[in-house]
Amino acid sequence: ISGVDGGMDVYPFELYQAKYGTLWDTKVRLPEEQLSPELAQAKNFADCCLGKAEPVVTAEQALKVSQLMEAIYQSSEMGSSIKLASVGVED
Repeated sequence: ISGVDGGMDVYPFELYQAKYGTLWDTKVRLPEEQLSPELAQAKNFADCCLGKAEPVVTAEQALKVSQLMEAIYQSSEMGSSIKLASVGVED
């Protein structure tokens, strides 16, 4: 994911930002006692199926992510920036 002020990768979780004419990379390390994002997601899904938990991500949040991904694809196809509101992303 990238923007005018920086970018990030999800796997592994890294942040990128230009400061003082140099690209700065920040690698985010989780404490060892925390589950990896992939394992935490799978555990939450299984717990939801068993009725032991509520989804961490709501349907509304999933819809926003889908709309954002669609905007990314449209921007790439057009070769230019687009306004998120034009694809339904308001917040």
